[in-house]
Amino acid sequence: MSKEDKDLDFSEDVKIDKHELDRELINQPSLYREYAKAYAHSLQVRDKAKARIDLVKAEVDSDIRTNYENFGFDKKPTEAAITQAIIKSEEYSEAYDDFIEKNTEAKIIGHSVEAFVQRKDMLIYLTKLFLSGYYSESTSIHEDIVEKKLKSKQDKKIKKKLASRKKIKKIKKINKTN
Repeated sequence: MSKEDKDLDFSEDVKIDKHELDRELINQPSLYREYAKAYAHSLQVRDKAKARIDLVKAEVDSDIRTNYENFGFDKKPTEAAITQAIIKSEEYSEAYDDFIEKNTEAKIIGHSVEAFVQRKDMLIYLTKLFLSGYYSESTSIHEDIVEKKLKSKQDKKIKKKLASRKKIKKIKKINKTN
């Protein structure tokens, strides 16, 4: 990983401040570009590590064929024996381990780039929510609806009570006249 790549802080860079959507939208292309550059660089480093494996493999292969005694062979080794000796060699093992490490770094940075594509999509959705009033401080619309429902329920209860009182009064009047 280059010095520039190490300066990237994915955990912080991927975060979205929903109260600063304008700033987040402006910064998104630059952040994406930085991670895309880091990914391209990591692929280059990985490819160099892969080429190093091939070079080490060729060097060890040549060395085994010319100095097979130094590798513990009494006579000229078979192709399968040479392949096994290459894989067991310290130089090949180190080159292969380095490639695995560089490949893993490239995959991680590649997934970070994918996360910035998702981040862009999230910024779009959050902006739509903002424009629809989702983040507005006033909840008066919701409060009005709740108040109207409560008032409607209260009005119904009051009307029922008044109706039952009227019935009671009528009954009392009827009883008084009888």
